[in-house]
Amino acid sequence: MERGGPALELKLWAAREMGLSPGKVPPDGAFRRMCSGQCAEIWRYVTRHVHHQRNVKKIRGNLLWYQHLEEAEGKPSGSEAEQERRQQLAQGVARLRGELQQLDLQIETAQCEVMADEVSLEAAQERIRDAQRRSLLLKAYAARLAEERQQLQGSVAQLRGRLEQLKDISRKAKVELTVGGKLPALGFAGLEPEVLRDVRTACQLRFHFLKSLFEHSTSGAVPSRTSEELLDASYQHWLSTVEAIVGSHPPNHVLAALEHLALENTLQMQELTSRVDIPRDVEALKFRYESSRLEDLAGPPAALPSVWGLIQEGWSRCEELWVQQLPLQAREQCCTAQLASLLQEMHWLVADGSEHAILAR
Repeated sequence: MERGGPALELKLWAAREMGLSPGKVPPDGAFRRMCSGQCAEIWRYVTRHVHHQRNVKKIRGNLLWYQHLEEAEGKPSGSEAEQERRQQLAQGVARLRGELQQLDLQIETAQCEVMADEVSLEAAQERIRDAQRRSLLLKAYAARLAEERQQLQGSVAQLRGRLEQLKDISRKAKVELTVGGKLPALGFAGLEPEVLRDVRTACQLRFHFLKSLFEHSTSGAVPSRTSEELLDASYQHWLSTVEAIVGSHPPNHVLAALEHLALENTLQMQELTSRVDIPRDVEALKFRYESSRLEDLAGPPAALPSVWGLIQEGWSRCEELWVQQLPLQAREQCCTAQLASLLQEMHWLVADGSEHAILAR
C-alpha cells in the first residue's frame, strides 16, 4: 500500500462509517499523525472490524433473517452444531477481548509517544526560533561591524594621506629656500618658488576681498543676495587657497615668502615716497609756503568779507550740516547693527575649534 493509505482509510471510515459531517472531519495532517508508527496497524484493524451501531444492527438483522430463511427451508440446526458454534464464538470473543486489550495498550503507548513527540517537536521549534533570533542579531551585529570597519578604513586612509603630506612637508622644510632677487643681466624677475607664487596669490585674493567689503561699507547701499553670495564664494576660495598652502608647504617656507612680500611692499612704498617733492608740487599749484601758511599766487588778494557775512555764512553752513546729519545718523545706526552682527559672527567663528577657526585666528 502506498504511503498515506491508512490515513486515507481512516478518513473514509470516519466519514462513511461513523457519519461525520465534512466540517467536523479533521485535516489530513491529523490523520497522518494518528497513523504514524505502530498506530497504522491499529487503525487498520479498527477500520476493518469496528462499525457503527446502525450498521451493526443491520448486520445482526441480516444474520437473523438468513437463519430464519434456513429454518423455513427445512434445515434445522442441530444441538451439537449449535454447541460447537457457541464454543467457537466464545473462543473468538475471548480472542477479540485479548486483542482489544493489546490494542488498548498499544493505543496508550502510541498516545504517550505522540505526546512525547509533540513535546520534543515544540522544544525543537523553540530552539529553531531561538536560532533564528540569534541569526538575525548576528547579522545586524555583522552589518554594524562592517559599517564601523568601513568608517575606520576611511579614517585610516585619511590619516595615511595626512601622514604622507606631513612627511613631504618635513622633507621640504629641510631644503633651504632662496627667495627674491633679479637677474642683473636680463633685468626681469627670475623663476619664483612655488610657495612664493601661492602666498602672493593668497594675499591678492585677501586684498580683493577686503577691498570689496570696504566698497560695500562705504557705498551705504544694502548688499543684495547676489553680492553676498559672491563675497561668500570669494572668502571660501581664499580659505581653500590658504588651506592648500598650509597643507603643502612647510611653515618656514611660508614665513620666508611672507617676509619677502613684505620687503617688496616696503621697497615699493619707499620708491613712491622718494618721488614726492612738496615745494615743487606747491609751486606747480601756484602757491607759496611762508610763515607756516599757504599764499595763493594766482591773482591779487581779494577783499576780506565782513564779520556779519561770515556769521551768516557759518549759520547757513550749520543748518545745511544739521539737515545732512539726519540721513547720516540713520546710516550710522544701520552700520552699527551690521558691525554688531559681523562681530558676533567673527566671535562665533573664532570660538569654534575647527581648522577654519584656527586659520581665522
